[in-house]
Amino acid sequence: MLRYTGLAALAALCASVSLPAQADEVARECLRDAMRAGAIHDVLADHPVPVRDREFRTLYRAALVLGRNGRESACEAVVEAMRANIDDRTERLEDRGVDVDALREEARKERIHRNTPPVGAVGRPVPANAVIGASLRTLAGENMGEIEDVLLDPASGRPALVLINHGDVLGIGGSQIAVPWRFIRTNAARSAFFIAVREDALDDAPDYDFDADGASPDAGWLAENEAFYEKAVVRE
Repeated sequence: MLRYTGLAALAALCASVSLPAQADEVARECLRDAMRAGAIHDVLADHPVPVRDREFRTLYRAALVLGRNGRESACEAVVEAMRANIDDRTERLEDRGVDVDALREEARKERIHRNTPPVGAVGRPVPANAVIGASLRTLAGENMGEIEDVLLDPASGRPALVLINHGDVLGIGGSQIAVPWRFIRTNAARSAFFIAVREDALDDAPDYDFDADGASPDAGWLAENEAFYEKAVVRE
């Protein structure tokens, strides 16, 4: 494998060359690898390692130029050097006492938060059958329970509450809770649904137990339920 210094020189050369874009699928995959490495590097940006930072930026620019011009072998060599750079940087930070794993986990949650807007902000109708039966997850990926139903506001006709069977084991036990629709988030494909809470945050949520006798929640219960989620949900 080329040494960092050789790759840095290659990067400088690439940055000054403009070639026709002709990247094939392999080169596009290398570009994606470079961007993933760049995202990992960005997670550590608040803890600078100056020499490694400058080197990484040079390598990153080289990988982009090579990948966009179909030079997959050279691009892959640069990406490998980027990974080695990150490994070395990680070791240095851990030696300083920095919890790199915690930084990466926090960045992962922030990324999911950015990419999962509230359902009401996606700009397109969401089919009811895409919601009912889906799992509701935290931004960290923990399953909060299956979405059993969506309740409508009788005044507006809009979704108001999402009923979740939370805390069951293999479908047994648990309690039914009602998450306000405005706190439900989704991805671009509207294929997954999230709520920005800690894993145990819903354990104390008010139970929704009105179905048994056909009663409807009164204004007091609705206000209590709304106040609970106002406190439980993590803001952007």
